[in-house]
Amino acid sequence: MASSPERTNLMEQIFADLVTATRREQDFDVEDSLKSHDPGTRLAAYARLYARPDADHLDPLVEAVLGDEDRAFSQYWGFKTITAAIDTAGAGRMRIGDVDRLETCLSRLPRDSDRIGVLARLLDKIEAR
Repeated sequence: MASSPERTNLMEQIFADLVTATRREQDFDVEDSLKSHDPGTRLAAYARLYARPDADHLDPLVEAVLGDEDRAFSQYWGFKTITAAIDTAGAGRMRIGDVDRLETCLSRLPRDSDRIGVLARLLDKIEAR
């Protein structure tokens, strides 16, 4: 589906449903989910951390989004989840190497990607520290 307001609304609804579902899980293991090779499991971890930002998971979150994520939809929400963690913990918690990796990722995204705006706003927050 090409980028459009309808697509954005659908993406937001899917992720909102996942946020609701993961909030109900009391024994949800964020750390293991972030390390999973299953993209759906990683997306569930992003949803959980988006709903309950936790700076203690920032490093593995960044690693999952930049190291393992090969799906644009999941990476988009991974960037939004990193932003939520930064809003909670402060931009000073980001490692310089991770900031460099985010900048490199931004430069490699397709020009028509929805991820560009999300990642650019995240980098603006980090650089404003």
